[in-house]
Amino acid sequence: MSEETTVTTDSVPQTPAAAAKKPKLSKVKKIIIGVVVFIALIIAIAFYATSGVSQTSNAFVDDILKNNSSAAYEMFSSEAKKTVTTEQFQQIVATMAGVLDDQASKQSAEVESGTGQETKGTAVYEIKGTDGTYELTVSLIKENNEWKVLSFENTRKE
Repeated sequence: MSEETTVTTDSVPQTPAAAAKKPKLSKVKKIIIGVVVFIALIIAIAFYATSGVSQTSNAFVDDILKNNSSAAYEMFSSEAKKTVTTEQFQQIVATMAGVLDDQASKQSAEVESGTGQETKGTAVYEIKGTDGTYELTVSLIKENNEWKVLSFENTRKE
């Protein structure tokens, strides 16, 4: 009868030459990877922070362009509803829908927040119209943990 002996490399200590064969990342590569991960994280946080502003303002602008004033009015904050009646808003939306195309291109979205301050957001859109290009700025406020439209301004670009 012969006995077989098995030797595993796990139990054999590595020599310095064997340890040196493992590839190592240089410090420069580690720094570059760290910077790329940091930038990606910042971008992800920015998208997350502005996602609520973008969703609400996109729906608001879409409703205006589709002449759906009642749905757009429901996105108003309580303060905005005190300033503009449903009837006034219907007239504004009807006028805008008659001039503006049905496609808007969002140019920017941002959120402002600070300790002891209300959380506010702004989204800016570019919309082609029958008499030129317009910029629609939607200002939002966080009310009862939901983004609501505080105001909007539509100006023709020169």
